[in-house]
Amino acid sequence: MRDLLSSGDRLTRFLLISACMVVIVAGMRAIAPTMNIVLLALFLAITVSPLQNLLMKYRLKPGLAVAITLVVILGGGYAIISLMVGTITSLIERMPEYRDRLATVLEGVQSFLVSKGVDPAKVLPSGALDPATIVEYAGAFLQTAAGALGNGFFLMILMVIMLLELATVHVKTMKGEYAPGTFMHTFSEIGKDTSKFMGISAAVGFAQTILNTIALLVLGVDYAATWGILFFFFNFIPVVGFFLGLVPPFAMALLGGGMNQALGVLVSWWVLNVLFDNVIRPKFLKKGFDVSILTIMLSLIFWAFVLGPLGAILGVPLTQSIKKLMPLLDDDM
Repeated sequence: MRDLLSSGDRLTRFLLISACMVVIVAGMRAIAPTMNIVLLALFLAITVSPLQNLLMKYRLKPGLAVAITLVVILGGGYAIISLMVGTITSLIERMPEYRDRLATVLEGVQSFLVSKGVDPAKVLPSGALDPATIVEYAGAFLQTAAGALGNGFFLMILMVIMLLELATVHVKTMKGEYAPGTFMHTFSEIGKDTSKFMGISAAVGFAQTILNTIALLVLGVDYAATWGILFFFFNFIPVVGFFLGLVPPFAMALLGGGMNQALGVLVSWWVLNVLFDNVIRPKFLKKGFDVSILTIMLSLIFWAFVLGPLGAILGVPLTQSIKKLMPLLDDDM
């Protein structure tokens, strides 16, 4: 294999590499559910590892630094999961109430279309204006989301193990036990870059989340804190994350306060998003993590295809990690 790859036949080398890539991608898609949990735990551990590294810098023992980090993470994670589960449970219980409100809203939509000379049956899919169908789908989605949150505890256990390993890697890296060019040294560099990217995204997203939540509270939207936290996680998805995060509070405002409240959510969140996406975020990302818009878009499309929705969140860090590892693979070949 090495002789073939190092030969002068570029076409043969290209075909072999392409065939290997197809097999690898197919395998990753096949085990995506399990792989997603492991990758998410790894990247979350890398993201919060600067906290335990900072504690070790102040001469705390690695075990104690990891323990303090875990207390912070587990406390925050438990609070978030509890809030999300409570909101989902409340929404499921209030489904009949929202069904009546949804019927009123849909009747208004039908009346508007008819007043403009448009037949609703021709422009909307069958069942699109049926409140029972919409509520049924929404209830099924909420129950699925509640079940998915149960994986959060297993995710935290994986993070505990990975944080312990990352602490060991950090200590050995600081002692110079990993020579430049080795896999572990490159892995350490990948961890620094990933932590920087995720840290910048988290900091900017957190600031935007606070302002978005305040806007929802001012407008009187139900479950404002939940929609703010949900937006924070969607914020890690480039380009489309904002629209995914906007849908739940917009729908809740439409059902709870009517069109005026919904428009208030849309306008306030859109103005904040323009400010953060076009002024604040590019400034920090350009300084802290050199990545082009084309790279972001291609990473989003490819990794979402391979891993599903989570691939859209981890796409950029995964792409940059592979880019860092490529020189090592080239040397081995």
